This record gives sequence, C-alpha cells and structure tokens, in this order.
Amino acid sequence: MPKVAFKVNYVDKRLIVPNGREDAYVFWERPKFFDLIERTKYCGWSYEREVRIFANNEGSIYENGLYFRPFGDFGELKEVIIGADYEGGKNSSLEKALHDEGVEVITGRLAFEDFSVKKQNRNSLKKLL
Repeated sequence: MPKVAFKVNYVDKRLIVPNGREDAYVFWERPKFFDLIERTKYCGWSYEREVRIFANNEGSIYENGLYFRPFGDFGELKEVIIGADYEGGKNSSLEKALHDEGVEVITGRLAFEDFSVKKQNRNSLKKLL
C-alpha cells in the first residue's frame, strides 16, 4: 500500500524554485519540488504538528460536488476547531455525535502575540456547530 500520510516539514525560509534538470517534467512523474512544497510550511505553525494525507477519490463519498472520505481509512478525528468567523447554526446532533466519538469541539481565536490559534475561553464568544 502506498504511503498517504506525511508529517509536515517546518522551515524558516521560503523554498527556492529549482531551475536545474533534476526537476524537469517526466511523463507520468511528478517533479520532486512539487512533493516538497506540498509537505512544507513556515516554522511559525509548527505547534500544529500537522500531518497531511494525500489520497485519491477511490472509496470516497461524492456529495454536492465535494468528496468525503471516512476517517477510519487513515486515522482518527480527535478535535474540531470552529473558526471565530463561523456563522453556522445550532446543530446539536452533529456536536453530540462528535462528542459521543470522543472528538473535542472548541472555538478557536487568533493569539494576541503570535500567529497561533488559541482556544476561546470566553463563553459569550464560543460558537456552536
């Protein structure tokens, strides 16, 4: 089975686009640089400890122009962070289902002193799914 999950490589400088022949396009092969940029992110985001999954659509559920894949194939959903600008409704059945599966649902907010996302602790600013 091909590897589909990759840890993100965090760097403090932008990647340089190569100009040598080693990354020239070869029919049916991806240049190494494309693989590198898909798995690289600025080091300021390293607190996320991100893993990226690259999978084809085989076995996915197609709905309204989008593809969905069950988590059981690749891992386990542990946390859902709702953005501060989210304007959804009160979908308590979704939130209950996530809670029943052991998934933590929190509202995120931007940190005041860096580029990280923090948990929103003020109840009046918390969002519901």
